[in-house]
Amino acid sequence: IDFEDFFELIDLDRPDLKPPAWSPKPHPRLGSLASDTRDETKSIFDEIKHGDILAHHPYHSFEGTVQRFLNAAATDPDVLAVKAAIYRTASDSKVIQSLINAADNGKQVAVMVELKARFDEKNNLEWVRQLEEEGIHVAYGTVG
Repeated sequence: IDFEDFFELIDLDRPDLKPPAWSPKPHPRLGSLASDTRDETKSIFDEIKHGDILAHHPYHSFEGTVQRFLNAAATDPDVLAVKAAIYRTASDSKVIQSLINAADNGKQVAVMVELKARFDEKNNLEWVRQLEEEGIHVAYGTVG
């Protein structure tokens, strides 16, 4: 049996063999901020001032942790730069939009993109094109 054959198992009509659908949970320190959309920037940065926040994905909501942080950084006047590494990014990624928003708001944005990310080469090449068009500095991951 080839390991790639295992991908076919998920297509079997056997719900009794499949785990229940997973829903990410709010981060214990950030969950209460999720409903307060009035001042997202102040809330997350104030919480970070109280100590580091460790997010564990997929268990904690990406939207409520990393994406919230990027959105806040893109609009906070005290943030001067945003730097990120992109490996496998979905074709409808809000991360890319947050990076573009940060650049549009005058922040220095630098992104390292791994062009050889397995199964995502096409998406990553499109992201590189879009980021460079927005004036964002893009570096490329090394081969090997």
